[in-house]
Amino acid sequence: MAYKYIDPVAQSFIVTTPCILTKVGLYFTGKAASIPAFVHLRSMVNGYPGSYIIPFSEKVISPSSVTLSTNSTLNENTVEFDSPIFLDKGEYALCVGSPSNDWTACVSRIGDTDNISRKKINLQPYVGSLFKSQNASTWTAEQEVDLTFKLYRAVFDTSAAASVEFKIDPSQNDSVLLDNDPLEVVSGSNLLRIYHTDHGMSNGDHILLRGLGSVSSLSGTTVYGIDWLDYTTDFGGTEATTPLEISHVTANSYTVTLPSNATSSARFGGTTVKVTRNIRVDAVQPIISKIEQAGTTSINRIKLVDSAGAQDAEYKVISDDVTELTSPRIIPSEVINTENSAAEISFTTSLSTTNKYLSPIIDTKQLGLVVASNLLNNPTYATENNLAAFDETTILSSVSTAFTQDTGAYGNIAIPAGQRPAAAAMTVGTQLTVTGGSNAGSYRITDIEEDGSIVYVANIAGSAISTETASITVVNGDKYISEEAATGGTTSSRYITRQVDFLNPCTTFNIRVLTSRAQGSNIDFYYKVKSVGEAIDLKDKEFVPLDVTVPVSLDGRFEEVEYQVDTASPLPEFESIILKIVFTSADTTRIPKCKNLRLIALA
Repeated sequence: MAYKYIDPVAQSFIVTTPCILTKVGLYFTGKAASIPAFVHLRSMVNGYPGSYIIPFSEKVISPSSVTLSTNSTLNENTVEFDSPIFLDKGEYALCVGSPSNDWTACVSRIGDTDNISRKKINLQPYVGSLFKSQNASTWTAEQEVDLTFKLYRAVFDTSAAASVEFKIDPSQNDSVLLDNDPLEVVSGSNLLRIYHTDHGMSNGDHILLRGLGSVSSLSGTTVYGIDWLDYTTDFGGTEATTPLEISHVTANSYTVTLPSNATSSARFGGTTVKVTRNIRVDAVQPIISKIEQAGTTSINRIKLVDSAGAQDAEYKVISDDVTELTSPRIIPSEVINTENSAAEISFTTSLSTTNKYLSPIIDTKQLGLVVASNLLNNPTYATENNLAAFDETTILSSVSTAFTQDTGAYGNIAIPAGQRPAAAAMTVGTQLTVTGGSNAGSYRITDIEEDGSIVYVANIAGSAISTETASITVVNGDKYISEEAATGGTTSSRYITRQVDFLNPCTTFNIRVLTSRAQGSNIDFYYKVKSVGEAIDLKDKEFVPLDVTVPVSLDGRFEEVEYQVDTASPLPEFESIILKIVFTSADTTRIPKCKNLRLIALA
C-alpha cells in the first residue's frame, strides 16, 4: 500500500540495545519529484517526536537518486549518514518530509495485504507509530499506519583494533610577529641579534626572517643599523625560501650572520618583522569529542619531535588529561619540516571493542591537541651575556677613581663626569667586572645615584672591599639581573609574597612549605625585612638569600621543608617582611614545585 504526504511524517521506533546506526532504507512510489526531500532522526518526548535532532542524522535526498517502487517491485533507496550515529536504549523518530507534493512514501497498515508479497500484514518490527505534521513540531498519531523503512546498524570486528592517525600541518605553525625594533647590530660585528621571546630553538637551527620590507641594502658602504636590511642582497635569497642559521642562542634571542661588519650600533626593525619559530612542548593534552560505551576503549598515542628536529622512534601513550613529558619536545617550524620531512608530530587513537554492535566514536571535526611549555630557566651571567660586543658595556677604561668600602663586601665606585651618563643607564641588579687595583673581581650593582656619579656594589664572592684610588676598568653585563636585586631578575619563574606588616616587632621567622623538587632543578629562598624605625621603603631593599635545603623528590611526591633563621644570631627587630621563592631548572620538564607555604614571624 502507499501513503501520500506533503507535510513531514515521523515514524517512531524503539532501540532495545545500544548500537551505531550507519544508514536507513526508504521506499517511495508515485511519480518522480523535482524538489529534494529530507530525512533525519529525532528523540521522542512524552510519546511524540521532540525538537532535538540527533547529531549527524540530517540528510537531503535528491530526486535523481531515487528509484520508485511499483505494485510489483519494492525498490529500496539507501540513505547513508555522513557519520556513524550512536543510539542509546530508548525511543526515536525517523522523520521524512519535502515541500513538494510529488513525493509519495510507501507505508503499511496492520491487517491489510502487502501489494508485493500478497501476504497479510500482521507485525510491526520496530514497535512504533506514524505521526503526521504540518510544521514538524505539532504531531498527530496514526495508530494503524507505519512507514516502510529499514535501519542498518554497524557490526564490528572484536578481534582487531583500528587506529586513526592525525598529523599536524607544519604550515599551521605560523610566523610570529616580534616586538618593536627586534633587530640589533653593533659596530664592528657581523652578527645581527634577533630578540624573539620564548622561541624554542637551539644553536644550529634555521629560521625565515620576514617583514623587512622593500628597503635599501645595508651591504657595501651602507651603514648597518641606519638603513634597513634587504634579504636578497644581505642574505642571498628570499625571505620566503632562504633559511638562516642561528647561533648564540639565549632564552629570548639569537643571532644570524651578516655579509659584513656593522659600522654603527642600533636597534631597529619597526613593528613588521616576523620570524618562524618552534613551539616548545613540555606537556600535552588531547582535546577529543568522543563517545565511549561499556566494552569500548580508545587509547591515545603521540610521536613528538626533539630539539634537533628528529621524530621520536616510538609512540608514547598519553591520557585524556594532561600528560607531563620526561624530556622537552617541539612542534617544529616549517623550516625544520622542509629540511627534514620526518620532523612532524603524529597523533593516533586506537579504537577497540568487545561488543560487536558498538565502537568508540571520534568526531574528527572536534579534534585538537593542547600543548604547554613551562617558563623555567637556569640563567647565569655567562649564558645571558654570551656576546661581549652586544651585552657588555665598558663604563670605565683604565680610569683612576675612588673605590670605597662601606661595610664588609659592600662599597661604592665614584664615576668621573664623562662616564656618568653610561653609569646612570645601567640596571640595578646587573653585574660589574672590575680589573686593575686591589678590588679586581665581580660585583652586583645594588644602587646607582640618579646622575650616575656613584655606583653602589656588593662583591659577589663575599670578600671585603678595600678603600683605594686606582686605575680600573669597569665592564657592565646588562642581560643578567641577580635575584638579590630589589626588583626584577632574569629567572623566569618566581613567587613573591606581598609585604607583611607586624603589629609587634619580630627578631626571627620560620618557613614551612611542601616541596617537590625534580632532579636537576632547584628551589631557592630569599627574604628582605624592614627594621623598626627604618626609613627606607621595603621595595627598594635587596633580597637576602636563605640557605634552605630542599630534598630531591624522585617520585614527584611533596615533602615538608622547615627552615628557621638562626636564633643564635637573631635579626635586628623588624616590622615588615617579604619572601621570594625562585624556581630554576636547565630542563623545562624537570619542574620544581611548592605549595602550602606558611611564614611564621617570631619575637
